[in-house]
Amino acid sequence: MDVGRQKVQGSSEDTLVPPGRPSSPTEEARRYRRYLLLLILAFAVLQLVKSAFMGLHEDEANWWLQTHFLRAGYFYHPPFVVYEQFLVTRLLGNSHLSLRVGSLLFTAGIIYLIYRVCLEAFDDHRWAFRASLVVAVLPITNYWLMLAIQDAPFIFFFLLCALLTLRIVRTGEGRYWYPLGSVAGLMLLCKLQAAFILPSIFFLLLTSREQRGWLRRKEPYLAFLMMAAIFTPTLLWYVERHFEPITYQLGNRVGFLEFSFLAYLAKALGHVAAEMIVLSPLVYGLSLLGMVYAALAGYRKRDPRHATYLALFWLAFPTVLIFTLTGGPPNWAINGHFVALVASAGALSSLLPRLRSPFLRRHAAKLLLALCVVLPLLFTSATLLITVGDRLQNEYRGLAVYLEQLKEEKGLEDLYVASPYYFVPSEVAYYARGRFRGYTIILQVYEHVVLSAGDNSYTPWTPEQELLGKDLVFVDCERNPDDFNTPLSYWEEKLPLYFQEVEEPLVYTYRKWSDDYRRYYIFFCHGYRGSQAAAWHRGEVREYVEARRSE
Repeated sequence: MDVGRQKVQGSSEDTLVPPGRPSSPTEEARRYRRYLLLLILAFAVLQLVKSAFMGLHEDEANWWLQTHFLRAGYFYHPPFVVYEQFLVTRLLGNSHLSLRVGSLLFTAGIIYLIYRVCLEAFDDHRWAFRASLVVAVLPITNYWLMLAIQDAPFIFFFLLCALLTLRIVRTGEGRYWYPLGSVAGLMLLCKLQAAFILPSIFFLLLTSREQRGWLRRKEPYLAFLMMAAIFTPTLLWYVERHFEPITYQLGNRVGFLEFSFLAYLAKALGHVAAEMIVLSPLVYGLSLLGMVYAALAGYRKRDPRHATYLALFWLAFPTVLIFTLTGGPPNWAINGHFVALVASAGALSSLLPRLRSPFLRRHAAKLLLALCVVLPLLFTSATLLITVGDRLQNEYRGLAVYLEQLKEEKGLEDLYVASPYYFVPSEVAYYARGRFRGYTIILQVYEHVVLSAGDNSYTPWTPEQELLGKDLVFVDCERNPDDFNTPLSYWEEKLPLYFQEVEEPLVYTYRKWSDDYRRYYIFFCHGYRGSQAAAWHRGEVREYVEARRSE
């Protein structure tokens, strides 16, 4: 039994009793549970207020549009988020608030599960609450996880898998494998990245002498079959499409295949820097501490909780390592960092009492907690100011209204909205609400590997064969996703190759702070001939701009 910890008579829980200060452990447990409830309620109120002012993110609009095309799978991700949004919008309507209700519930669940996972690992209500408090104030939690996209449910199910894995490790009871398999299946319906849970658990069992016996028992394999059964409809959907969405994920989104060594190194370091922003540098450092300490404690076996540390290490380390090496957006490895933060709570609860200074032994945990709350709040406050104010995703309402007015003035009934990438048609679809015949992407001439991926054979886009001979309003932002300005002349020269008639371009200007913040090119095009009417390729716009400079 750990120093400073005693067993409560009649209770199955171990709770911390500070040396020299008698108290009722059950009272402490109830107190921190009340703190946790207040924390979750305060978080929910803040997010509801914030969501009322924050515009719809492009990804949110795209997934909302997908709710009109219920399928077993989608190009970018499996279908969980679409069915979640379908349910909440049918129950609560299509407002920003209703779209984010699911993410709010899942994110509140994440805060709760951090507490439960930490409690399961270390039987310490105080450190469990501290870990939950830190997660609740992080920028990634207050912005990205609150968007109506797949990350919040994915991390929720991942933490639930972590809790069940710890329960298996600590109790040795095989019955927990079955809910683990079911939850892992739901997690896989959120993101293909969920498959990383398989090598994580395999290496945990393989490298732990105490857990290796599970490899000779039926429960892990039945759990895998349950996971596979839940994912089977989506897998069949991928088979019908020759695994194109999966090969895209493997070949284009890992972040390093198309770069030189120096460019790759810059991308990997950029990924780490971005993680430090969304977590804050101090919390990122604690995550690394948690993984290192968990590995040492797990394999040295000097700590009586070594099996718990080993489980936390294998749940966190593979995900963090893979995306550190391959790059990508900072949210991709957050589930691993959250588990590593739980491990760091255990590490700090063991290391801080060993400090030589009596003052530090008494106050170091509180000082560190204050820093872990204040510093992330500085990053979070900046994030909230940027995202709640007029930003990219807040300008589409005006663009949609302008396009509707032009459509009415021109008397065009069967008009489709088209763009080289999904931002504009998704957002216009949300704000226009069925006033256009359909929405599509054509001529994906930019280099951005995400925004130029897929084609209009995938939902929610109108397929090309239905567009032939039709009228389209083609919209592109002057500031393109490759981060330079697209000349208007490029589209003036390009679009007539694909249409029988292209009207003179119009420009919609979005003003911010009394300044022209962003401009959109608008072309009314008639008689679409198809994307094969003339050659085009990714990166063509940059080549066009560079050729003009060299003239």
